[in-house]
Amino acid sequence: MKSYRTKPCFCLACGYFVDTASNVTSNRGRPVPNDVSVCLNCGHVLVFNDDLTVRLGGDSDLDTLPRDKREVARASQVFIRQRGPIPKKDPMQ
Repeated sequence: MKSYRTKPCFCLACGYFVDTASNVTSNRGRPVPNDVSVCLNCGHVLVFNDDLTVRLGGDSDLDTLPRDKREVARASQVFIRQRGPIPKKDPMQ
């Protein structure tokens, strides 16, 4: 799995800083507009905009995915929500 830098932005659900995307279901590469993602901090559905920032998405966006990819996204949401938020780093460290 390879990670790609995206335009820095924030998850509009939890405020988590987003500047990287990884494709866990294929080797297609960089995200493109309207690709669906999940916030690593809160598990909320995110959708890439034309400039590769993200907007809030929902179940209807997940429903556009093929079944196997939708199941990966939903399993990711469950894991993230059970794990809880990522602790914020001390900027002085």
